[in-house]
Amino acid sequence: MATVSQFLLTTELSGKELRELLFQNLSITAVNAANLSERVLATNFFINQGLGGFTTLSADESVMVWQPADAGSQPEIPISWFDRCDRFIRLARKTGYSFSDLDLVLRNCCGNQLNRESLQVMALIKKLQVDYQLPVDVICAFFSTISTTGIGDLDEPGDLFNRTFNNRLAFLEKKYIAQSEFIPQSYILKIGQTDANRLTIMNDILQDESKEFRKRLQRTLQISDADLMLIIAKFRARNALDPTYTTSVNNNIQLPGLSLIFRMVKIAEILDLSIAELFDLFDLLELDRTIRTSSHFRILFPYPVQELNCYRIIDDPRTYAREALWLVQILIAIASWMRTTDFSTADLKFIQSGNLSSAEHATLSNTLIQMLDQLVQAFLPLALNPGTFVSDQFDARSSRVMYETLLAHDSLVSVQDNRIVRFDEDAARRAAESALARLGGVTKKDFKGLNISGKMADKMYRNLVIYEIINADGEIVADKLPADVGDFSIATDFSDQRSSLFNIVHDLVVAEQSNFLAASDSDQLPDKQELGVMLYLSDLAPLNLPLQQVNELMDTLIFNAYLDEEGNLSDPTFFAESENEDEFEVNTPLTRDHARIVFELIQKGMADFLHTPFKLESSIFNTLPLSDLEVQDLIANLKFNGYIDDAGMVIDKQIFFNLPQKKFKLAPEFYWYQGPILEAIQAALDADRIKYYHIDSETLADIAEEIVAEMCFNAVQAEYLEDGTISESQRDFFANPDNSATFDLGRYFTPGFNQAVFAQLAAIQQWFDRHHLTDKALAALGLDPNAIANLYSLLVQDGFLDTDHSIPPERYAYFLTVNNALTFSISGYDDYNKDIFFALQGVAKDMQQRQDEIVTALKGVAANQESAVMDTLAGGFEIDSESIRIICGYLFYNPASLAEVLLVPALASVGPDGRVSALPGEYDFDRQLLRIAQFVQLAKKFQFGAGEVEVAFSDQNLVEKIPEDLVLPTGMTSFDALLPQLDGKIYLFKGNQYWAYSSATYALVENAAPLVLLSRLFAGLDHIDAAFTDPMGNAWIISGTSYFIRNKGSNTWTPTERRWGLVNNNFDQTRPIDAAFTNLDGIAYLFSGDQFIRYSGDSFTYVDPSFPKRIQGNWPGEIGAEKLPDRFSASIEAGFESPLGQTILFKDDKFVRFDDSDPTAQEQDIAS
Repeated sequence: MATVSQFLLTTELSGKELRELLFQNLSITAVNAANLSERVLATNFFINQGLGGFTTLSADESVMVWQPADAGSQPEIPISWFDRCDRFIRLARKTGYSFSDLDLVLRNCCGNQLNRESLQVMALIKKLQVDYQLPVDVICAFFSTISTTGIGDLDEPGDLFNRTFNNRLAFLEKKYIAQSEFIPQSYILKIGQTDANRLTIMNDILQDESKEFRKRLQRTLQISDADLMLIIAKFRARNALDPTYTTSVNNNIQLPGLSLIFRMVKIAEILDLSIAELFDLFDLLELDRTIRTSSHFRILFPYPVQELNCYRIIDDPRTYAREALWLVQILIAIASWMRTTDFSTADLKFIQSGNLSSAEHATLSNTLIQMLDQLVQAFLPLALNPGTFVSDQFDARSSRVMYETLLAHDSLVSVQDNRIVRFDEDAARRAAESALARLGGVTKKDFKGLNISGKMADKMYRNLVIYEIINADGEIVADKLPADVGDFSIATDFSDQRSSLFNIVHDLVVAEQSNFLAASDSDQLPDKQELGVMLYLSDLAPLNLPLQQVNELMDTLIFNAYLDEEGNLSDPTFFAESENEDEFEVNTPLTRDHARIVFELIQKGMADFLHTPFKLESSIFNTLPLSDLEVQDLIANLKFNGYIDDAGMVIDKQIFFNLPQKKFKLAPEFYWYQGPILEAIQAALDADRIKYYHIDSETLADIAEEIVAEMCFNAVQAEYLEDGTISESQRDFFANPDNSATFDLGRYFTPGFNQAVFAQLAAIQQWFDRHHLTDKALAALGLDPNAIANLYSLLVQDGFLDTDHSIPPERYAYFLTVNNALTFSISGYDDYNKDIFFALQGVAKDMQQRQDEIVTALKGVAANQESAVMDTLAGGFEIDSESIRIICGYLFYNPASLAEVLLVPALASVGPDGRVSALPGEYDFDRQLLRIAQFVQLAKKFQFGAGEVEVAFSDQNLVEKIPEDLVLPTGMTSFDALLPQLDGKIYLFKGNQYWAYSSATYALVENAAPLVLLSRLFAGLDHIDAAFTDPMGNAWIISGTSYFIRNKGSNTWTPTERRWGLVNNNFDQTRPIDAAFTNLDGIAYLFSGDQFIRYSGDSFTYVDPSFPKRIQGNWPGEIGAEKLPDRFSASIEAGFESPLGQTILFKDDKFVRFDDSDPTAQEQDIAS
């Protein structure tokens, strides 16, 4: 077989094929420093590997001879060499590979082994070659360093490295890049082999000194300088984040680094992606931990992989061989799917992580802000309010009572914003019952909204004008406002002047009466219509009051209806009788408390002006002789000098009102306009100030209404009420409308005011009668008062009536069943049983109908609110409302009210102008808005309908596949223990410090705080081993052998004794608890060393049977997982169960997450 002819005959090879088998394209002329030709590398061929040499030809090429690698090797061709050749030749013919290509695949991609896995690799590379029409050595470079062997003896080297990085440019530029010990003979002869002929990197490829090297790479790889620098920068940045990873493109880039750059460019080419998009896919694949085990992409060989870092895989594909094979296949599959579905990497990146460029983020934020504003504007007309229940059956007062009753039921309205309804049928019926029962009661609020308080508001306004707190235009005069509320008054107490004033007026009236008698020559005193008496300011001179108080006193006499607007006495005869002095009212109901409220109202307006942002618009300078460009420069100069911020908002309004022109800092080009510019700014601010400094009767209306309602209630209560309802003796009075003419509550109340109050009380009495069995109804049956009283007693005794004669709500159904009239019986009233039953039925029927109306109305409000929210979001996101409802439901974990979780933050972010102009700033809500946008983008890309969206979320568990992250503090890569829920916070422990995050917003609220701040008991602790909440809701912290508990409902930590096991195990010994947590089912797990125990009961007295168990081999089965990474078998440092039921364990700087979608539990970096 050693003769060439015999070998060719046996193998059916041609002479050319034999040369390729023996030498491939190894060069004879390319030599290394030892003057050996490249052919010595034949020892690395598959057919020669490990045999100590290679087969060559004799001088006359008639015989194959063995070329030992060293003198001590055997001179004969090993028998095993022929066996390898046989297998190699047959494999090449079967697979269609050339000998050179097959050998390269085996050497560079299969570890020079021929086995089952090698066949899979060969099949994959063959498929890629056919699909993309690329040379095999190019595809092999995806999985290994770029080949530098096979230089050949032609002018242009044939190896992939030289073909790629040198090619004809080497001859044109007289420089070549050398990465092999063998230099092509043509380079030596035509270029040279001095350092000047070699293109190298100086210091760093990114520095200017290496620009020529970079230029060669750009030209040979046909990429831009930006893409080349992006490749290097991205890998270096990833290197900086992971100290265990060293990238091949660090400062001194050699063959592995050049191979990486080549690999990135070629893979991007076959995927038809940019370099940036390829990096996007790396990031996305690393985020999607499920794709490694449950990918729906069909790939030829789905290798199981462990490494998650795509950067590391593609940088070192020989170390991560299986990962590299998987990565190239999955990239191709994803890129193909992207083209088919019209997805871009930007789409995927946004959907998967929410990452956007700053410009894209700003655009989306503006869209979300507009959507929230539209949400608020759509909601406001539907907000629960005192008028919600106004209908044919319910007037404004009844609606308000129902509204107030509902506010007392947390289950029906949002605790955070009671305008939002949370409908619950049972709670709504209970609230309706309570509201109907309250309709017959009288409260202070019943006298609001009757249009009887304007007179009081006007009086308050006039007093403020009289005392110059405001000017005649209603503008606050800040200089007149005292600094202390104790010095502020809106009404003077004239009690000391009452007697003197009465006598002054009395004397005027008596004198006028005398004049009348003298003129009429009669002894009959005139009545009030005949007697005209006018009171002048001068008449009050004897009181010795300041002019302001005289003016106030005169105005108060008008207010109390003693004078008309011209100063005429309304009833002079009142003052003619001296005994009326005790009834003379010289004061208003205004008190110090009312003055304090007005003072705070004024101060708030002034403060609002100073603190409400004001944008300085360029239009205020339109009257100045400045061009548009000069105005822009002026605005920039005002920013530079600190008068306005970057958004054009005035930084300090007050400074402009006290700023002398000479101290107004402006650039020299605006010197001649310094005064007009300052005046324009002051005028604009002054116009804005007036809005906040203006007071009128409308501004004071709420305060006035409160005062008058209290006056009215006190007056009514004193004479007409008993236990909060109209007294029985007064019910007939309010049943007769004619009595409104005699109804009088005092000096303040005009006839119209009295009639309004009377009508309100009459309406309340009617509601009381509708809700109660009344004497009138029973009298109509022919019963006398004694029989009626006895009947009440019997009906209450039998449970048909409450003591106030109303029907208990639970009895409604009984009376609404008409057949019960046949058996209804009251002892002693046999002749009246049916009449009494139907009288009661009338009350029950009316109350049931009203109750149904309230429940239906409330249900409608809740439905309308949610529909408005969903329709607004649907319109903003351009998707159907049912799909958006499903998406929001899953993202917010199906809350009782979707409207509530979306509206509360939106309403809280409404500005003074009633609009939403910024995102709420709550991390959790803002993040969920972004996630809604992500999932909407996914649904729209797939053109999903509502049914398909539901399937995607329920079957594919999208919420978990695109999870939220808790961002660790800067520099922290691991922690000792985690307490997932305590006082609305998530606690991380590291050493003798802790970090706390808001559970609602994930915002860091306590940073690196000492343990002693949690409790003085922790002062001596240098670490926390474990922290968890037990099934009873008690919080535990464990440090070494010290145990602390904070019982549910308590704010105090207390030390406690605890033994965790009752058998011989780690838990009986002095080893500390390493980790502990309680799952969603209330089962507690504790870990110590390589063991764990389980408690399923309500106490820690006994562990579950058969525990403790070793973590290795038992923990995966405990939670239905397939395997556990090795590092977690020896011990676990912390753990918890997420709201989605995922078990998450921590060890060192890694964590694993177990759930149904990923039972293999891949390790991940905590800091990633």
